[in-house]
Amino acid sequence: MKWSGKKGVAKTIDSYIIELKFSTKKHLLVEGNSDKALFERLFTVLSPIYEKENNKKLNDEIFIDDADFIENNPGLEKEKLGNWEKIEVICEKIQNEPIAKRFVGFVDRDFRGFNICDNLQDELDKHNIQGRLIWSRGHSIENYFFDYLILRDALSSLSPINWLEDVINNFEKVLESTIRLACAVSLAARETELLDKVKHTVHREIIDIDIKNLNINLKTDDWENFLTTNQHISADQAANFIHKYQSWHLITQKANFSVIRWLCHGHIGMLTVLAVYLCCVEEIGKKEAKVVINRKDAGIYDEITIEKQINAKKQKMASSKVKSLQQRINEEHITHACSYWWTTNIITTNRLIYPLEILNLFDINLF
Repeated sequence: MKWSGKKGVAKTIDSYIIELKFSTKKHLLVEGNSDKALFERLFTVLSPIYEKENNKKLNDEIFIDDADFIENNPGLEKEKLGNWEKIEVICEKIQNEPIAKRFVGFVDRDFRGFNICDNLQDELDKHNIQGRLIWSRGHSIENYFFDYLILRDALSSLSPINWLEDVINNFEKVLESTIRLACAVSLAARETELLDKVKHTVHREIIDIDIKNLNINLKTDDWENFLTTNQHISADQAANFIHKYQSWHLITQKANFSVIRWLCHGHIGMLTVLAVYLCCVEEIGKKEAKVVINRKDAGIYDEITIEKQINAKKQKMASSKVKSLQQRINEEHITHACSYWWTTNIITTNRLIYPLEILNLFDINLF
């Protein structure tokens, strides 16, 4: 599965359409390289089913093209189209052409098709199909991964820790609260037009985790200070953003979770999930460290001294493990692991959602 033409060579929208006309293959055009890699993996997993009936691989049937290598047509440079806009323009240009049946464009839904108000609603509740164009089911690719089954397998595969089972159990308890919080951050950032400055700012140190009450909150004072100090947001902007976040958090707490899961900004959601998971590692790590230290120091010092040493050592041990994982796991790692487990589990379980409509538009029926 490869780019049709020389790899890395840019082409205009019109020259790409000319290439399509001379190609006999089916073409799926996606926004970027990470989307391309995901669909390559998805088609690899689905290919054995296709081969049984067609004696050829699904990967050889569909070429996946990357909009990063498509430039605007000459004379239109001032418009500076984004990748999803390029794809939508191409879909519109070819919709009445014979080549349309061999082409599908896939773009992020973003916040489109949601009723964003006090009573959050998904006005589509499915993949949106417009001719040869398909929107992702939720805000972006990452929203397909906001499922405990996928996140459990992905995070477990990235975490060489002895107390993993307890961590995962706690993480499961607060996952829904985590996504609701991330959605509130998303909507506040959207409303205040601060998405670029805010989307990478939710981190472990500003999270307040309450496993007992199955709740996640943010330390808003610390977060506000981080925004002004590190993101160069003015004090007034930061204060307004925090106020909007608190308002949206109340709304997302009451909304149907199926709406929240698809509405949440994909990158904000993944980073928040990772931050909360690291908090779970730290919480269980402290308990594990206390058991080890108790066993080691029992009977040597008086109880007060032991308790002081335990508090210091368990914090150090837990923090060390979290820092190690934090260095090991970033957004790219967790997204890659999620895409692996998402595609793997699509065959073994029938409850995962994926854009089967792409294959339907190509007249490919697997099931």
